[in-house]
Amino acid sequence: MRLEREVKIKLIDVERSEAINALKSSGCIALGDVIHNDYYFMHPCIDMLSLDEAIRVREEVSIHTGETKYFITYKGRRLSRAFKERLEVEVEVSGKEIIEILKALGFKVITIIPKERSLFKCSNTLVTVDYLSNLGLFMEVEGEKELIEDFLKNLKIRYEVVEKTYFELLQPT
Repeated sequence: MRLEREVKIKLIDVERSEAINALKSSGCIALGDVIHNDYYFMHPCIDMLSLDEAIRVREEVSIHTGETKYFITYKGRRLSRAFKERLEVEVEVSGKEIIEILKALGFKVITIIPKERSLFKCSNTLVTVDYLSNLGLFMEVEGEKELIEDFLKNLKIRYEVVEKTYFELLQPT
């Protein structure tokens, strides 16, 4: 169990290659590129959406090696919004069978969110550049609050802070 602390930002008038080059030129270390397919589940007895909780299975495919990994994640209620803080418990599992296990237990897949993600280590923060076909280009910055603030102050790209999750952004208004 750990407390996840991150900020999501929507990049404005920036191409993906520009964002990646800006990170590299500021000394960030590229960790790899992946495709994520995030399966979000509804609990059979608890309205997790109203509790601001989530169960997710992530299929992660390395663009460079083709290796596929699976993770199941519980995300607790957000403790704060702009600097999103929440309990997160994530475990790597051996395969996609976890989806069938959850379905057999009564969980229902409510959405699948695909995204392209480039990962970077920037000082003591983890930074991702995310592209979602229906939403556009985002960055997530994860780490200690002061380090995130420093990173954003020095970012030479136009952006706006987004408090919603990708799941929330994709819901009809």
